[in-house]
Amino acid sequence: MAADYDVDEITAVTITADFQDRLRSYELLAEVSELEPAGKMVAQKLVTA
Repeated sequence: MAADYDVDEITAVTITADFQDRLRSYELLAEVSELEPAGKMVAQKLVTA
């Protein structure tokens, strides 16, 4: 998508009350962007930080 619009980066904002829902939305974005999700260990670090 970045190449289609000739930009260096794309920002996505997900507004959800629940952290797990937000995390899942970013996992879905990673999948459609053909990226690997960070995994549960990284997510756990974010939750406890």
